[in-house]
Amino acid sequence: MRRQSKIGPLLCVALACVVAMAMIAAIPEVALAGQGSQCQSDGECAGDRVCVQGFCVSGEAVGPNPQRSSPQETQPQTRAQRSASPVPDDGGADAACGADRRCRIDRIAERNRLHRQYEFAQNRLIVEEEIARIEAEQRGVPPRVARPKSASYHNTPFGHGLVAGYTFQGTLRPEIVGLTYEDRVTGNVGTPGSSGISERHHFRSVGAQLTLLTMDSVITPILSLGFFMSRGELGGGGWSSDWAADVHYHFLVGAVGFDLQLESGLIARLTMGQGRLLYHQVRYGPGNYDAALRPVLREHMHSDRLRGLAISIGWAFQ
Repeated sequence: MRRQSKIGPLLCVALACVVAMAMIAAIPEVALAGQGSQCQSDGECAGDRVCVQGFCVSGEAVGPNPQRSSPQETQPQTRAQRSASPVPDDGGADAACGADRRCRIDRIAERNRLHRQYEFAQNRLIVEEEIARIEAEQRGVPPRVARPKSASYHNTPFGHGLVAGYTFQGTLRPEIVGLTYEDRVTGNVGTPGSSGISERHHFRSVGAQLTLLTMDSVITPILSLGFFMSRGELGGGGWSSDWAADVHYHFLVGAVGFDLQLESGLIARLTMGQGRLLYHQVRYGPGNYDAALRPVLREHMHSDRLRGLAISIGWAFQ
């Protein structure tokens, strides 16, 4: 009976010790959970709070050797952190402050300030180096590669209008062309000695042409070939002013010349071209064609309308 009375108190004491140890271990987590929001570094905490085990806590909750979360542990090393840290080595918090909580908080704030200043300076240096690299690359890029898009005013023997193109790798430029043209057609219709015509002749053309740029210099020789489709009207003058006919043309134009493009974006072109009619027709209405006028228009177009100098001037874009 005496042995049992001794064992009972011992078991109570042991149980009380276990409960007390469990409560002591739970106190830091409860304190941390109640202190503030989650964090990764001291800079994310307001006031004099510091980041301990992922939570912002006040200085009173910081022990002599807190397990703080640091940016070096939570963030990958950036390009700006390749060199040594600007924060002086003071031997650690224990050596510098001991158990002084205020000293520890001030030390953390100062180290974070130095880190932020250092990262800002490093990021600015990286941006400046990248700008310098891009400018150096652009200085070495041919103008037609740096500014491949272009829009120009185009004047040719068969009309004037606009040209838009895009240069691939500085050597090949497909272009879309829109032109308008007006003149007078004169000539004999039918057999010699018959009545002639002197009529207003106007049409609009749309086309696509491909230009080969043989060099990547500012001025380069070029070769181009284009296909055009035109539609317009013939009539309104001469011996009969009360008639009009629709005219249709399909033709090819080849040209050789020179193309200029400056680094500023200014572009100009001078070419000598020669065209060839593929199809032409004069029509008064559906199924009503004028076969007698077709040779007159063919001769008119082949005389000097599809042959001669062409010039364009415009601007290139990135």
